[in-house]
Amino acid sequence: MENNIMNPPVELEWGPAEIVLAYNDSRNTKKVAKTYCITDKEVKEILKKAKIKILPVKEKIVSDAEQALNDIGMSQKDFYKS
Repeated sequence: MENNIMNPPVELEWGPAEIVLAYNDSRNTKKVAKTYCITDKEVKEILKKAKIKILPVKEKIVSDAEQALNDIGMSQKDFYKS
């Protein structure tokens, strides 16, 4: 049977250096973990071995529209329902 996939998946190899670079770009261990299909704990262990200080994740930035909805006591979910 002919394979109909346009671009077959490619298994990429990565090492601790790529994890460190990805963390330096995003400063978010959970995002890096999802990118490389590993656990958050594994990311933190790699960063610890590389002697990289793990910074706390910044607070969620709320958009002006979301803030306006919050001010009137309405969530985005409720807004889209109406």
